[in-house]
Formats: sequence, C-alpha cells, structure tokens
Amino acid sequence: MTAPRMLAAGIALLAALTVAGCGGDDGGDGGKGAGKASTPSPSAAAVKLATYKGAGFTVGYPAEWGKVSGHTVVPKAAFEVGVKSRDGRSMEASFDVLVNEDLPFPLARISSDFVAFSRPAKNFRLIGRTKVELDGAEGWEVRKSYRSPEGKELKQYDLFTKTPQGKVIDVRIIMLPKLYDSNQAMLDSVRSSFRFAP
Repeated sequence: MTAPRMLAAGIALLAALTVAGCGGDDGGDGGKGAGKASTPSPSAAAVKLATYKGAGFTVGYPAEWGKVSGHTVVPKAAFEVGVKSRDGRSMEASFDVLVNEDLPFPLARISSDFVAFSRPAKNFRLIGRTKVELDGAEGWEVRKSYRSPEGKELKQYDLFTKTPQGKVIDVRIIMLPKLYDSNQAMLDSVRSSFRFAP
C-alpha cells in the first residue's frame, strides 16, 4: 500500500470510528451493563481524574464515569468509559483511547486529514484545530460538532500525539453539547494529565 493510501485508510478509520457516537441505541441491554447514569459535574470532573495506563503513556479520565458494556461508542477503542442517560437508553458522554501503529506520518498531517475525513458528517462544524504540547512532545487538539446517525447533536474533542515508539494516540471525548460546554475545565485537565511512560 502506498503512503498516501495508508494515511487515507488510517485516517478514514479514525474518522469512521466516530460515527457510532453518543446518543444512539444502547445495544439492547436496557442499560444494565452501562456506565453510571448521572450528569458529569464540571467542577468535580476538573479535579477527580482516574488514570488510564496505556503502552508507553498515561492519561487521566473522569473518575466518576463508568465502564461501558452492551453498547460500544467507539469500536476498537483500547479503553472506554462513559455516562449513560438517566433512562439508560443512550450515552450522554464517552471517553475513548484509540491506538494506531500504522500511521507513520507527521501529526499535523494526521490531524488535518482527520478533519477532512470528518467533514461529510451531518451538520459538521470545525470548532478548532490547535497544536499543543503534551509532556514535552507535539500534540494536536481537534474540536468539532456534528449530528449522529440517530439525529443527536454532538461535540467531540480529539487529542492526538505519538509515543516515542511511533504509535499514534487519539484520546477522544464525545459529549452532548450541554455537557461539552460545561466541561471545558475537564478537557483541559485531561490534556494536562497526559504523560509518556518510560
């Protein structure tokens, strides 16, 4: 596979993994195996982070968000937690970590192509794409809004970086707009928590 096709395939996969999104069907389990059915607290989420330990990195995630079962928001995620709606039928928020070992391209190009592949989503709007520093290394934040296949308005935050071994990490947080807007401090805390492990 040529380099441009490899990049296109990898980015298309990252973008496609967004389509399931929040706000959809819960997979028929009636919420029995779902994460906690509570609204994330902006102040608590900014302070209370648990730690996910991946291969070569760690990142904080909202400690009060529960493991998701029955309905996976982002298929093939290495890690996922979330918040179910009060009736347990849909997701209001999800936190996912994706790891891709097949994208040997600069992060700026990966994040730019991710945006390009996201544009066909219904009501797509790019909120921002910003270069950031993560534990002394390059990172990129992508913020966007769109409508899920089920018709729910969603906002999404993706934090891209590469491990020293070349693995592309995508920390993805998808929320209903009311939660996204009230949880900016939590997003900042997650970004600040990212560390490369020795």
